[in-house]
Amino acid sequence: MFQKEEFQKTSSIVVVNAHFSKIKFANPLLNAEFHVINRLRNDVYLRYKFTGEYAGSGRPYQYAGKIKLDNLDMDIFTEVHFF
Repeated sequence: MFQKEEFQKTSSIVVVNAHFSKIKFANPLLNAEFHVINRLRNDVYLRYKFTGEYAGSGRPYQYAGKIKLDNLDMDIFTEVHFF
């Protein structure tokens, strides 16, 4: 395991490229109280979480469709301005 205290003396933020945007890499850092900033891979497959009501038959839906980064559903996302 890495030396958390030594790294956090410098910074608690880890910036990595798309190769490291995997749960196996990011979760241990998040559990060790680091903040991870990364770029997602070009072939990322993001999905909206289903928030509707259960129809009562069959397995409940988990996802409500693919997120298209060039056409976000702004009812779900919130625009944030830093400057």
